[in-house]
Amino acid sequence: MRCLGIVTFLVLSTLMPMVSIAEEEPKFDNTFFDLNANGLDDRIEPLINIQKEINVILMFTERPTQLHYNEINNIGIEITHVYKYINAIRLDDVSSNRMHELTRITNLKIVEWQAPVHAFLDTAASAIKVRESSEY
Repeated sequence: MRCLGIVTFLVLSTLMPMVSIAEEEPKFDNTFFDLNANGLDDRIEPLINIQKEINVILMFTERPTQLHYNEINNIGIEITHVYKYINAIRLDDVSSNRMHELTRITNLKIVEWQAPVHAFLDTAASAIKVRESSEY
């Protein structure tokens, strides 16, 4: 009798697989900037640990669409720039506690760190001054 119960259970479980309501985690490729394949540029992770605001670029597998804009806005982040020639969106001053939420955006390849860019006026001004004096 016990054997019949086990066989019945096995047959029924193959005919009616159990449905899981758990959300599937996004899958990311192991890349040069994301060795642990968690969707975040590895250079961002130390910044997250010290609770800094971070400038990032979201790289996508396809051209960003209204769906992507809505997903970003639902997280509560303002889009800074949508790139014209690459499949990417720039976000400035993103709170470190929002970084992992960004990895759930549809068709995302990686959340890449945008290094700070600083203009050095002393270098630019001296280069302009040399050019002006050599023209006369």
